[in-house]
Amino acid sequence: MVYTDGVHMIGSSIEELHLFAKQIDLNKCYYRNPRKKRHPHYDLMNDKIRKMAINYGAKLVSNKEIIILCREFYGERVK
Repeated sequence: MVYTDGVHMIGSSIEELHLFAKQIDLNKCYYRNPRKKRHPHYDLMNDKIRKMAINYGAKLVSNKEIIILCREFYGERVK
């Protein structure tokens, strides 16, 4: 499953996240995971991309829920 808080997009796995991004034609330059110290995510840079992600099935959640899901999916790398 892919989730977004409207700003960030995460997946239950990195593979799923990349596949979803490819489906919505999101350039990989928006992928963020600096030195693998933070949660892997894509930045959703504008309303068009946000709407497309949601229309393709990304579940809209709160900022707090994104953090909880990141910890669940990726462990304690989330700060």
